Amino acid sequence: MKVVLTLLLAAILYTGIRTFSHSMKRRKTEGEKREKHQAQMNIHMGLMFIAIALMHGLAFSGTWLRLLLLIFIAGLGFYNLTFGWRYHNYLKKKMEQT
Repeated sequence: MKVVLTLLLAAILYTGIRTFSHSMKRRKTEGEKREKHQAQMNIHMGLMFIAIALMHGLAFSGTWLRLLLLIFIAGLGFYNLTFGWRYHNYLKKKMEQT
């Protein structure tokens, strides 16, 4: 159990750093690179939210309010991951056509 929690903590730290770095790169660039950094930032943010929900879900205490919050955080993570992935694929197809 401690190994899984350690791996989830490492995933949260990694995705948090990558989210921050893509956010900073996005502010400094323009055009298609800016959009690419935005899509990658959303992907990493979604993975981070999912990892946070999983980490707190493993230490679940049983209250319904906490479960509701975990479902909301995981849903937000899947939303960010899905739309970040879709936008990344859209940009990839757009770059291949030009």
